[in-house]
Amino acid sequence: MSAYVVRRILSMILLLVLLSLVVFILFSLLPADPARLTCGKSCTPEIIEANRARLGLDMPVLAQYWEFVKGLFVGRTYAANSPDPVQCSAPCLGYSFKRGEEVFVLIKDRLPATIWLAFGAFVIWLAAGITLGIYAALRRGRWQDRSVMGVALVGYSLPSFFIGLVAIFFIVIRFQSLPFPSYISPFENPVQFIQTMILPWIILATLYAAFYMRLTRNQMLEVLGDDYIRTAREGIAGAHCHPKARLARRANAHRDSGGSGSRGTARRSHHHREHLQPSWHRQPRGELSERC
Repeated sequence: MSAYVVRRILSMILLLVLLSLVVFILFSLLPADPARLTCGKSCTPEIIEANRARLGLDMPVLAQYWEFVKGLFVGRTYAANSPDPVQCSAPCLGYSFKRGEEVFVLIKDRLPATIWLAFGAFVIWLAAGITLGIYAALRRGRWQDRSVMGVALVGYSLPSFFIGLVAIFFIVIRFQSLPFPSYISPFENPVQFIQTMILPWIILATLYAAFYMRLTRNQMLEVLGDDYIRTAREGIAGAHCHPKARLARRANAHRDSGGSGSRGTARRSHHHREHLQPSWHRQPRGELSERC
């Protein structure tokens, strides 16, 4: 067991190294030049070369990758030969010269908002998708089913950014029903946290909720068509019928589906024949079959 765990960990580390190397090489092959993009409007060849040296882009690709990997463990110094070197502490994921901050610090500051946003959207799309999918399956072919599937189709087809812009325009700007989305800690002001996060939650959950609606509906319809479900439905639908008719229907259902309990049901039906015979003949068989 321990050897298996060690092998899986080593394979995971190797996969991460290969993946990071491939991504690093692909980004280096892009036609865009980061040194030129950070140059600004008054850009000269000297400024571009200075930016390239400051960002470490004047080295070969493998040397750049080695500096990146080494920075994850021991940190990194940008523009070491310039009068104003920039120190990036470990784990160094990069440095934003535009913001003047380390990339790891930028990610850490925005991580709580990301986690709350993802968690809230996850809860909404699971609850809405599964609930509405079951509801549509139980109302198959009716207007409720068509309405739910229509909403799912719209939510699955439209991009999230378009739905978000429309929702912000009408809900936030036009009707002013909710404040403009901005993050505030739930521990500081829970009410304002819900008010500012509910709209992003719904927008992010729309796509996945639509997918879960269709998936749950199809799975429910498949299960509802199984033999044991149809047999149970027949038993429930005939619960108001005469006891002997209900037992006979159960025996037939077991016999048709090849259930192992058919013989026991038939024996119980035969055992109660004498008690059920008088009331069985009190009404015509056609009326009894209509009630069942």
